Amino acid sequence: MSLKKIFVLSAFIICAGLAVAYYWFKQADKPEQDLVQQTLLNANDSNEAENLALESEVVEPTSSSTPQPKDYYVSVDSAEIRVQPSPTAPSEGTAYLGEHIEALGHQDDWIRIAPIYQLEDDGEQTSQWLPLDVVDDEPVSMKSEQWAQAIISYIEKSDDFSQHDEAFIKATQLLLAEKQCRAHDFVEIGGWVKSINYEDDVYFTYCGGLETSDKIYLDVKTGKIFR
Repeated sequence: MSLKKIFVLSAFIICAGLAVAYYWFKQADKPEQDLVQQTLLNANDSNEAENLALESEVVEPTSSSTPQPKDYYVSVDSAEIRVQPSPTAPSEGTAYLGEHIEALGHQDDWIRIAPIYQLEDDGEQTSQWLPLDVVDDEPVSMKSEQWAQAIISYIEKSDDFSQHDEAFIKATQLLLAEKQCRAHDFVEIGGWVKSINYEDDVYFTYCGGLETSDKIYLDVKTGKIFR
């Protein structure tokens, strides 16, 4: 056999041996690779399962707050209106029994009944506030004893009240029901005042202002109300 043939045969045997060795090496390494891949797959599956479990435990937040009423009615004889939602804040007027109040906002146990305004650029914001414990979402019955007593408290300083209390009360209730007057009008004037312009038993009060055109008369004998 020539030297060239011996060299070629030796090279072929070496290549074949390397091929066989590489095959067995890959076969021996494959179980370990499969194990690693399977472990990774199992880990992914475990993470997905855990995420699904966590998602199933998440409860979407639901709104437990119920809509606040917008319309209220004063449920006490009188209540101070405050410029801030605080009982120690300065007074901004008075609300009276039965008056309709529209809530423009809520804060804690207070309702805002006027827009927010600011007198100065760097000043404190103010508005008009009433506490919730002086209002109700149901109108006050004008036939209730509370209403009758409130009317008396508004006009008990009227001239000759003890003589004409029934006529005064009836006329006052009518004017309030028809919204020609507010309780504030009677409280400010003190009730009904004896007129010197009429000879008969005629009394007057002011509603909506203190001009002559705001004057309302009452004939206590007939119960007639006129201007």
